[in-house]
Amino acid sequence: MNFEVRAARCEDAEALVRLNLDFNGSGGPDAESVEASIRENRQEIVILATANGQGAGFCCLRVARSMCYCEPAGEIAELYVDPRFRRRGLASGMIRLAEKLCLKQGATKIYLLTGGDNRSARAFYEKMGYRLDGEVHYGRALDQGQ
Repeated sequence: MNFEVRAARCEDAEALVRLNLDFNGSGGPDAESVEASIRENRQEIVILATANGQGAGFCCLRVARSMCYCEPAGEIAELYVDPRFRRRGLASGMIRLAEKLCLKQGATKIYLLTGGDNRSARAFYEKMGYRLDGEVHYGRALDQGQ
């Protein structure tokens, strides 16, 4: 099987919609919205892993700058590999590419989030050199009527 890890292109939108549906469930963006995001969103880089030309996984990477820090920091917001293609180096390849892209933009750190009970993901990230940093993350849905 031929595998590739690369930056997503507009023509990958349908594959990304399918992968995102598998990962995050219904209610996600349609192909037109994904294509527009790939073309226009300068705050995010989408990485696609393929197997024989078919979408097999994706990674959403952001590199953020803040007036509070001297260097920008990378954040892997999403990482998913279709179960049929796991344990073949695709997730590792996407993380390595994400790290290279962060370095290219001047970032000296990269962060990611995963569920506290997602043992397999946590073991994988630790194998890749990631460590718990002691941060506690909170979330809140925003009410547009406020």
